[in-house]
Amino acid sequence: MENVKMPKLMLEGFAGISNEVPFITTTENRKNTQKVIENWMLGPEDPSIEPNANKPFWLKIAKAWDVTEAEARRQMCANCK
Repeated sequence: MENVKMPKLMLEGFAGISNEVPFITTTENRKNTQKVIENWMLGPEDPSIEPNANKPFWLKIAKAWDVTEAEARRQMCANCK
């Protein structure tokens, strides 16, 4: 198996990223996630199926989207406009 050739479509490393590029650490990932939560309204930070959970988050989103809180809670990535 020494001379096995890789298919032409095979990428080096992970998703075409060179093996020399280090993966981010768990700490860096948490920092990045927190920045996105704070600055890009990713969330809510603690998702819940409870109807009244995360009210401040949903009120802020509703205001930004100019919809009611109930309508904001129904919006998902699969059904946004």
